[in-house]
Amino acid sequence: MNYIKFYILCAFVMIQASCIKAQQTETKTKLSQQLKNNSIIVGQKTKLYSKVLGEEKEIYVSLPKNYHQHKHHYPVVYVLEAERLFSVTNAITGFMASQSLMPQTIVVGITNGTHLKRNEMAVVVHGGKPKKYLKFLKDELIPYIDQKYRANNHRTIIGMSTTNGLVFEAFFSEPYLFKGYIGLSTYLEWNYTKEVPMSDKLAQAMSDPHRPASTLYLGRPASDLNKKPIARKITQEINQQLKKIPTTNVTYKIELLENHKGYGMAPIGIQNGFKLIYPLSRIVFPYNNPEIKDPVAKVKQHYQNQSKAYGFKVYPVEEEYLNGSIRVLTLWKKAQELLQILKLAVHYYPASAYYHLQLAKAYQNNSQIKLATQTAQKAIKLAAKYHPDELTSYQQQLQEILSNK
Repeated sequence: MNYIKFYILCAFVMIQASCIKAQQTETKTKLSQQLKNNSIIVGQKTKLYSKVLGEEKEIYVSLPKNYHQHKHHYPVVYVLEAERLFSVTNAITGFMASQSLMPQTIVVGITNGTHLKRNEMAVVVHGGKPKKYLKFLKDELIPYIDQKYRANNHRTIIGMSTTNGLVFEAFFSEPYLFKGYIGLSTYLEWNYTKEVPMSDKLAQAMSDPHRPASTLYLGRPASDLNKKPIARKITQEINQQLKKIPTTNVTYKIELLENHKGYGMAPIGIQNGFKLIYPLSRIVFPYNNPEIKDPVAKVKQHYQNQSKAYGFKVYPVEEEYLNGSIRVLTLWKKAQELLQILKLAVHYYPASAYYHLQLAKAYQNNSQIKLATQTAQKAIKLAAKYHPDELTSYQQQLQEILSNK
């Protein structure tokens, strides 16, 4: 009898333990899903086997906000030494784009794998294989990115210290591959080859009248040169030599950054590089300027000018520019200007549920109820596709429009 009680007790304990484990598993699954739903996704990792390099390379990719909702094509920034430079580059491009200081971009990071692998991208005289890595970029990675993502033909490459060997190789050997070049902690005292100083190679390349237009930024901590008088002398000589070139299709800047050391100069160097690549100033919506008869036309002209200058279609950024203009025009009760800017927003972002809903409200306030209803219905379809968690809110707002007919 005691044995029976013992077995019953054991079975009860095992059942309880099993239930507790199941509850813990369910709780962990829910928590994992909750964390996933609340995560801020910076980018993704992928692996690409390179026949050129004979190895698998890990690649980081970050896409612009709302990339999957829109149909735009974006410029691409290729970042070497992704383990160190990908996150900071992604943060800077994202912030500058949000402030309309540069277009939104796709950021692609190429990892070293191990720290010493970076030396393979050095200049040839330092034992690097920059031509091999350039072939990997041209024949494998860039076609892969172009096929998988909506990339346009405006590309920038960023390197630092040793990996600038690849940046220079791209600049010299494949001038049509990139439009922008950013070299950080650039050692201009290094030779390109044993026989050719870097200064001579730069002057030769930049003097070529057939070279396509491009932008070259070379930054270095000033503290480096305090310890190396010969490096300071060579840097000054290169600057003077390049200034003597009568005409060049290359916009360039060689900058010595004070109060920065080593990799610490990367953030300001990257930012200054993009300022050079994308020099056109931002535009403030001219809603309160009586001399401008058609402010929306002024905005459209601004982005047409940017598109022509940069060689690809440039759009105003949603969050900072368009949304800010909509809020200000609503606050100032400028109904007609608001209607026009919302039409422009829908033109630039035809898959935006938010802009369609705001346009519907503007139509309603302008007593254009039929247009308001049609536009709100379109907003609901877009919300169902791209923002299903907000669908109920959109449906409620449509009912408000219908009830105010």
